[in-house]
Amino acid sequence: MEISRKAAQAAAVVGLAAMLAVPVLAQTNTNGNANDNVNGTTNANAATNTNEHGRRGKPAADPACVKTAVSARETAVMAAWDAYSASVKTALTARKAALEAAWSLTDAKERHAAILKSWKDYRNSLKAAKKTFKEAKKAAWKTFKEAARQCGPGAGAEDNGQGADSEL
Repeated sequence: MEISRKAAQAAAVVGLAAMLAVPVLAQTNTNGNANDNVNGTTNANAATNTNEHGRRGKPAADPACVKTAVSARETAVMAAWDAYSASVKTALTARKAALEAAWSLTDAKERHAAILKSWKDYRNSLKAAKKTFKEAKKAAWKTFKEAARQCGPGAGAEDNGQGADSEL
């Protein structure tokens, strides 16, 4: 009888999982404080930390601490966006008023100069708003990273999202 390729792969995966699980299942220590050897003695070098553990036995990040740091970061980014949006709206309003005033001028040279000035002022306002927003975003992420570092190892998993904010 021929075994299908999928069945053979599944059997191999189950066998591998069993080989990896046997040593783990053989450990009967449930309190994490001491390991009993075959001869009944206690291993004095056993870990005594009863906190949750992440990868490779390192203490995991405190989720409540990271949640607080994330909340502060997100609030700061949203506030920066609100300020940026308000700055752009102010620039647009000023541009509108300046262009309307420029087109009210009867002298062509004065009108041309006023139009150029209104667009230049608008570009400068946008440039300043973008710079301020970028700096505020950067500060929010820096503060987050410093706060997350205090939460334990593994708290930096949020760092990968910083690139997504660069598209704002």
